Amino acid sequence: MRSNIGMKEFVKLTLVFAFLLTSCSAGKISQSDNQYLQNHWIHLYEEDENSVKVFRPSDYDFKPSRGREEIVINAEGILRFKPISPNDEPVFFDGTWKVEGATLELNYDHKTESFKIIEVGSNILKLK
Repeated sequence: MRSNIGMKEFVKLTLVFAFLLTSCSAGKISQSDNQYLQNHWIHLYEEDENSVKVFRPSDYDFKPSRGREEIVINAEGILRFKPISPNDEPVFFDGTWKVEGATLELNYDHKTESFKIIEVGSNILKLK
């Protein structure tokens, strides 16, 4: 029996199927993804786009910059955060972190910041 489905319909069906597969797991970070989070991340603002912040591991080959945000995420829920300082003096804040679903919550200096995890891997962290 021969199918009458054209290439355009096949591509559409494939895209719909791929969307359904990813949406079933969306909203939750896997255990392996959670392990990738535990790293020393430095903001690579040159790769930011559409309000998504891109971070790379501290051993990445960064171009010189006047200052970069840094996030150190440890396995025990311990956080070390270095924002961009207005006077170029590095200031570090100790705090805690946790992941709920696909949201990374950072607690430091009596503040809480929440970010949606767009992507996480061994060499990239994208937050929105």
